[in-house]
Amino acid sequence: MSMVRDISHSKTLTGLMRTMNKVVMEYLGFSDINIMFHDQEKNILYTITFGDDEEAFLKMKENLKRAKTEKEKEDIRDKEAMRDVVLTSNKMIYFPIHLGISSIVFKKQKTTIINNFTSSSNFDFVNEIDNPKGIKDIKNLLIGPIFREDGTSNGIIQLFNNASQ
Repeated sequence: MSMVRDISHSKTLTGLMRTMNKVVMEYLGFSDINIMFHDQEKNILYTITFGDDEEAFLKMKENLKRAKTEKEKEDIRDKEAMRDVVLTSNKMIYFPIHLGISSIVFKKQKTTIINNFTSSSNFDFVNEIDNPKGIKDIKNLLIGPIFREDGTSNGIIQLFNNASQ
């Protein structure tokens, strides 16, 4: 239940992405995660990067640990949410919807699992789309659709394990 609680406190898309990255990785035991959403107007997939604000995010998490009351925690979360209200284009990375395993997963709405990635001869894999964080030495990966309440796909989630772990 703590995973649901942590995710549900996110008040912005950037905050949601940050929280999901951390919480889902911990909960599912993967070494890295990426989430892409579908922009219906442009018919493309996009993800959000955190770049230079990672330090601020870690500081906010430390402040949450030190907070003594629920009111203090709520105030810290609200302050973090306000920092994320503006989603600038330099934090967004767009991907064509017709390339890579991620596009196939999105269109067919079926999860793909690739074990022993280094020995895989999957020619549909496009590193820039299916591995946008540039993870070196992938052991295995899982790419699955994310669904809206009405059952249509809203994006994908990519989960990775490094061979070195």
